This record gives sequence, structure tokens and C-alpha cells, in this order.
Amino acid sequence: MRGSSSTSKRILQAQRLEASSKGIRDLWESPNAPAQKAISALSETVGYQVDVETDFSLLWHDLQKYDPDPETFVPDIAAIVQEWANCLAARLEDDSNAEWTDEFLSDVNRHGCVIKLHLEPRQCSRVKTIWLKKSSEFVIMIPEALPLNTLYPSSILISDLENLFVPELSVSKSDSKADDSDLATVHMPVRDKQMVGNMSSTPTRLPALASLAKPETLFLSQVPYHIILQIRQNSISVQGSHQPSLQLLNDYFEKYARIDRNDSRKIPFLKVELQQSWFGQGALMDSVKITPSNFRAEWDHINPTLFISFIETVLGYQNIPETSSSGQWQFRRDKPFL
Repeated sequence: MRGSSSTSKRILQAQRLEASSKGIRDLWESPNAPAQKAISALSETVGYQVDVETDFSLLWHDLQKYDPDPETFVPDIAAIVQEWANCLAARLEDDSNAEWTDEFLSDVNRHGCVIKLHLEPRQCSRVKTIWLKKSSEFVIMIPEALPLNTLYPSSILISDLENLFVPELSVSKSDSKADDSDLATVHMPVRDKQMVGNMSSTPTRLPALASLAKPETLFLSQVPYHIILQIRQNSISVQGSHQPSLQLLNDYFEKYARIDRNDSRKIPFLKVELQQSWFGQGALMDSVKITPSNFRAEWDHINPTLFISFIETVLGYQNIPETSSSGQWQFRRDKPFL
């Protein structure tokens, strides 16, 4: 009976996706679909063919329990690809990214002058774009997590593209569990590690404006790193100058936020969200905001000491007592991540 029930469930799921085939035709396969228009525009910008491998039935099989409505699942996937194509085209058109563009086109030229992309489910905390250098193809990792439309702000994609060719060095031991691999390390780009010695010492003269990197890169290498934790009305704010520190804090508390079982949506009691900076070109995230998912919920029970402990023990920052006050704590780390 159990096997029969499982088979019936799979058939029902397939029927639901098949019922949304019109959505697939309109939102994905049609040349007039926004995603296809964005792909065509990218192809025109770069002068190469763009091949996107997307199997909705396989994605649906792995992800439908997290995004159970095919009426929203299909447009969510299409929107991710559309945003990817738009951001990549914008980056390639920006003359300030000439060095990045040269490296990218060099890789593509070695593998048939075709830009390839495929999507696959992964155990990760957010949608993430990576570059497989050996095969010269993009992979968009789709998280086995909450509905996709909440997990892919364009600023995240811009950041992924910015650091596409930057090797990473781990500064802490990663956990052996696969689903924790994206939480267990803080990364520093190698190129910024080399800048630390020059940029972190007390300057004897002001640098020329043209010599300074964009905020997305500059503040990765600047020590000391700073974090300010504030309790505000119905929220907690964590502001910081070092984005990888904020990313790890965000991913950890988002991963372990308790689910409200009394809510039919099965959402966490708290929303933990990285906030885009007002500076830079969209890739810099300079704060984390923690708010109740339901604003009618009681806020009195939130415990700020968990965040304080994480900042001091996991991230290795030191509290600055003279700058802290009621409802606000300031932290500093003088030693750069290697």
C-alpha cells in the first residue's frame, strides 16, 4: 500500500507540472518570454551563442516540496535565468570590468565560443552562480529551501559574477556534513589577501581616488573590520564593513531559524536577510536585518546574546566596551582573514 501511495503521489505531481505546461511555453519556451528575450540580448551583447540547459521536470522532482505550486515554480525558475542573463550582459557592457571580461571571453573561446548554463538543485542557503573553468560553463545552484522568489536578489548575482574568477582560501575547518559546507568557512579572495599588507597600515599620504578599488573589493581587504549590533523597534540590525563575516552570520541564523508549525506556510518565526549597501554597484552587502516573519508576533523573546557570542567566538571580533551602550554593541577585528 505504501508503494502504491508513493507512486500515486509522483503521478499527481507530474500531472500538476503537466497542467502548467502552458506556463512553461509562455514563460520559458516562447521567443517572447522575458527570459528568452534576456538570453537573446546577452547573445547579441557578447556575440556568442548562449545555451541554457533547463529540465523543468527534473527540477520539479527535486524542488517541489519547497516550492509546491507549479504556477509559481515555473516563473520563479524563469525569473532566475532572466536575472542572470541581464546581470551578465550589463557586466560585459561595463568598460570598468575589462580585465574580468577578457578572462571570461578567453575561457569561452577555448570551448567552442558558446556560453553554457545549466541549473541544478543543491543543499545551499541561497541561489548561487559558479563558473566551472574546465568546461567553461555556468552553473546556477538552486537551493533545496524556501520558495525561490525570496532567495535571489540581483545584488547576490552581481556579487557572484564579481568574484567568479577569484580563488578562495578557507580560514576555518569545514564541517563534514554536505548541508553545512556553505556555512562553515569564511572566505577571503586571494587577491585581497595580497593587498592587506599595503592597505591596512596607517597611510602616510592620501591615495589618488583613481587608485582605490570599488567598495565591493576595497572593504574586503581593509582592517580593522567593524560590526555594530543594534536592537531596534521590532528588529535587530547587524551592520558590518566585512561582507564575508555578515554572509556567514546571515547564513547560520537563517539556516537554524525555528519554523512556525502553526503557520500553514511553515515559515520561520524570524526573517534573516542580507541588506544591499547604498554604495558600490550592487554587489556590496553591508548589513543583516532580523525581523519577525509575522509582525503580530511578540518580539520580547529574541535573545541578542546569541548574535554577540557568534560575532566574538565564531568570527573572532572583540567587543569595544567604551562604544557600546544600551541596545547597541560595537565590535572590531584587527587581524585579517588570510
